[in-house]
Amino acid sequence: MLKLSVWGRSVLKIIRPGNDNQGQISLFDVKELSDAAFAEKDKARGSLKEFTRLLDKAAKLEQAYREQEALSELNGLRDKAHKAARERAGAGR
Repeated sequence: MLKLSVWGRSVLKIIRPGNDNQGQISLFDVKELSDAAFAEKDKARGSLKEFTRLLDKAAKLEQAYREQEALSELNGLRDKAHKAARERAGAGR
């Protein structure tokens, strides 16, 4: 069976109410749906905060990665320069 969210179950109850109103919408149905909507809003707000936190963390990690790559490239250039200098010094003897 298809799993429904709180919101979906509440909408389904309004479409087919389980009360004695025989298809009429009661104030209780409205309140129940409204409560479900606010519960979903709270979950979404929490998810948005987590998304923002993870995105910030990813940006910091990307910056650290770029710094690491730049340092690695500089070290490689330095090593090539030292090797070339040693070869020139060895050839000059």
